[in-house]
Amino acid sequence: MLATKNWQSRHPQPDWVPDMEIPRPDGWSLTKHWLLATWRLSRKYWLFALSSRYNVIPILLSVLCMEVLAVIPARGGSQGIPRKNLKQVAGKSLLEHSIVHAHASKLVSRTIVSTEDDEIATVALGLGAEVPFRRPIELADHHVLDYPVFEHLLRELARTEDYQPDIVVHLRPTAPLRKAGWIDAAINLLVDDTLADSVRSVSEPSMHPYRMFSIDSSGYLDPVMKHEHPEPYLLRRQDLPVIYYYNCVIDVTRPKTILEQKSMTGNKILPFYMNPDEVFDVDSLRDLDVVRLFAETFHK
Repeated sequence: MLATKNWQSRHPQPDWVPDMEIPRPDGWSLTKHWLLATWRLSRKYWLFALSSRYNVIPILLSVLCMEVLAVIPARGGSQGIPRKNLKQVAGKSLLEHSIVHAHASKLVSRTIVSTEDDEIATVALGLGAEVPFRRPIELADHHVLDYPVFEHLLRELARTEDYQPDIVVHLRPTAPLRKAGWIDAAINLLVDDTLADSVRSVSEPSMHPYRMFSIDSSGYLDPVMKHEHPEPYLLRRQDLPVIYYYNCVIDVTRPKTILEQKSMTGNKILPFYMNPDEVFDVDSLRDLDVVRLFAETFHK
């Protein structure tokens, strides 16, 4: 039976790998890194051999052979909620929820937490995620966007382990009610479309942009979507075009999109449609209260 889950992601420090005298910053020996890299490579060769013998469906084989890296960014600071990533929802921290989601995925083969914070790193390691190195402090400030964080992580993995994933999945701790099946579905979307640069989860907004305004320099309302219609805010609800917003639940990206295009998305972005009633993003104390209220019933 072909394994769809990288065994190492559930056992980040396997007992069968011996300890050596040369320590690494992440606590692993050089021998451990070498053996794990050899195991990952040999897995791909075995799968190709099995496909030749048993005619495995090509698209299934391509997913099985792919190295899918889940990255959970979790810095220690937070503007809206102090120590947000360690706040509890339904008996688990926000960080733990995302680690559980990654481990429950059938396609994610490795889970790494990117953090500069010692407590978060300790919690992540205790939950079976990897923290191979600390995020530089200059990349942990509140104004830093996703791209430099992911670029640093991918380049460090290539430099220290010669590790290069085929797919990168971005799981924010702020989406504790995410389902593992969504992750796999989003990964398959990107695998199936070789021209796409990335996948982003989207939903229909509760407030339509056609009825939104900014305020101009004279203090008057200025329709945001006036370039689409002279009076967009007067259209009937049934005449409003379908529009989607990025809900921050799941991102799936090719490493070359990040490293070569210097972008988290690229230009060809596939939508992963989500029911807005199932989207919860924790950005404020009110959001935290709401998600705690829904957490118990959401997973029934």
